[in-house]
Amino acid sequence: MKVIFCISYRRNQTQFNIHVMVNYEHQTNRLNSVPLYIQLKEKIEEKILDGTYTGKVPSEREFMDEYYISRSTIRQAIDDLTREGTLVKKPSKGM
Repeated sequence: MKVIFCISYRRNQTQFNIHVMVNYEHQTNRLNSVPLYIQLKEKIEEKILDGTYTGKVPSEREFMDEYYISRSTIRQAIDDLTREGTLVKKPSKGM
């Protein structure tokens, strides 16, 4: 689901309109009782299985931009996937 917000304001006799589009398709559910890192872990696993991620997964920064969650939450999900053997970390190479 995509939602577009429009914010209008006036400053020094000039009208400004800001349009922000948010794609909720990639969002995690913060009201869910399942912790965010587990929700993210499951989404990463789904994308690996369906072939969206081949070779390597996006960077922590890219996950932050896509899912709007903190780096520590992303690291926790990635660390779990690494411990399970789903991902392999290669320093300075991404995953």
